[in-house]
Amino acid sequence: MKEIIGKIEKILEEYCKEYNKIYSDYVKKRSEAKYDELYKLYNELERNLMELEMDYVEKIDEVLKGEYEVNWELIDSNEYFSTLDVSHTRVTYLIATIIEYPKAIKIFADLTETYWKRSGTKELRLDEVYYEEVPIVDERTPFTLKVLKSVPWNLIRDVYKWQIEKMIGELAMAEREGRLEERLKEIEKELEGKLWIYDYQHFYNAIQQAKSS
Repeated sequence: MKEIIGKIEKILEEYCKEYNKIYSDYVKKRSEAKYDELYKLYNELERNLMELEMDYVEKIDEVLKGEYEVNWELIDSNEYFSTLDVSHTRVTYLIATIIEYPKAIKIFADLTETYWKRSGTKELRLDEVYYEEVPIVDERTPFTLKVLKSVPWNLIRDVYKWQIEKMIGELAMAEREGRLEERLKEIEKELEGKLWIYDYQHFYNAIQQAKSS
């Protein structure tokens, strides 16, 4: 796993360099463009960034030898610093998932997005690549599987989705180890303090539905 993480780090560092170059070129062209050319330039930027992302998804897939799933999914975004001139946002991506039963290994990347407000320039910097082991939910964890199927995932926002998935993983592990009742009570108590967030309300309701079925 250490070797895989190292290779993905190098790929993402290259990605950030290419991303920054594309954005820098866009800002330069925009400063010289006429008003009626701005829309076309922005579409070109979006297309170039999408193609860049696809290229690097393929590079990561080559590292994983096509045996595992490449996700490249934004799961969290948090602006932690902002002034009149600049803002810094921490973004987290789920990069890939490796299945090694009874666990799934999820590879994440934290990046910092810096936005220079006066010039409109964006820069990406890779902070860290890491992984977490998550228990697999299947017929061998029947209660957790009921919870998983009861969650209305289409109503869960990305910023809360990965936290809910983590709690589901904890339920699955507890169910395998015979600690389900204890961990379930802990999670319910934690959620009861967060029910004003509707994503957690949906998850709490899913647990109650699984308990009553």
